[in-house]
Amino acid sequence: MGEVRILTGNYAVAEAVKQSNVDVIAAYPITPQTQIVEALAAMRESGVLKSRFIWVEGERSAMAVCIGAASTGSRVYTATSSQGLALMHELLYWAAASRLPIVMTNVNRALAPPWNIWVEHTDSMLERDVGWIQVYASSNQEVYDLIFQCFKLAESKNVQLPVMLCMDGFLISHTATPVELIDQKTVEEFLPEYPYSNLNHTFIDVNNPLTYGNVVSPITHGKSYYRYRYLIHKAMLNAAPEFKTIQKKFEDLTGRNHGELLATYKIYDSEIVLISMGTLFNQSINAVDALRREGYKIGSIKVRFLRPFPNKTLQKLCKGKKAVLVLDRSLSPGVGGILAWEVKSSLFELNENLILIPAVAGLGGLEVTTNDIINFVRTVCKELENKKRRNRLYWIGF
Repeated sequence: MGEVRILTGNYAVAEAVKQSNVDVIAAYPITPQTQIVEALAAMRESGVLKSRFIWVEGERSAMAVCIGAASTGSRVYTATSSQGLALMHELLYWAAASRLPIVMTNVNRALAPPWNIWVEHTDSMLERDVGWIQVYASSNQEVYDLIFQCFKLAESKNVQLPVMLCMDGFLISHTATPVELIDQKTVEEFLPEYPYSNLNHTFIDVNNPLTYGNVVSPITHGKSYYRYRYLIHKAMLNAAPEFKTIQKKFEDLTGRNHGELLATYKIYDSEIVLISMGTLFNQSINAVDALRREGYKIGSIKVRFLRPFPNKTLQKLCKGKKAVLVLDRSLSPGVGGILAWEVKSSLFELNENLILIPAVAGLGGLEVTTNDIINFVRTVCKELENKKRRNRLYWIGF
């Protein structure tokens, strides 16, 4: 067992970034992410962190610096949240299309207006189509462990895509729990220096000058734009089996396994499935235990990766179930929860009469209790039993 410290999610991230031997960090502070860059700056000032630390005037510049540094073959890290992530939007596409293995923590927070600094997943889910791998954590230990795995995945020769590690603002970022650290020798065995031999992306080499970012027409240059998009899609699909290998190696070294693209709880004999992301999964587990004592055959699934989305595994787990209930901490106005539509799209391929019931919960940091979820499940089950199901979106706690 390694050293155990009481760390908030933000400090757990900073500790893992320090141990990852990052070459360049560029960041701008924004609540609730600020503590990450403050901690890294303090480490740099004291000399325990050797990375080049670049303060910038805003998040768009932070991502521009990351793109430039990663293009020289550096291991690069940044962190952001909410409006800061939105400000990066244009450059997120450039990072993905350039196949740069940047790792960024996004501390999930609601988007203004009105101003709100508390947790919501809408900020990162709005960036689901830019070509970044997206993974969501539900505990401080998982956040710490995922930093190493994210670098490993991003730098994999078969992937070479940026990774966005998302964690719930304040519920993880500012909540202190025991975190078991990994000794530096083990970290470097799992995550050695940046594997330059893997480089197959945009690379700035003064001895071999090239031009990047030129205009390409739909039919010239080997249909290059079309081909770029195809290759990004292919790399994203490659990330699924690659992460399975990475997780296995991590488990062999540390004994810890938080799941692959998704995680499950008491799912195999269940008739009803609760699906969620982030810390909502923790409340779902408690709700499942309480509801099982009342006789409900219910289980829970945590979607860890939004991109690549775990289609095949989710379909396999939900096949033959009576109903799937999706808890969303995000909203696409006029549609509903974003995760629910991802799940609906995936399960459509099952071609079964599976009932999917979406619910929005906890927007803008509104507390979601275990009892809230229990009451939601009881209400839905009663409606299904009486064949009086309401054909609409549920708003838990509203």
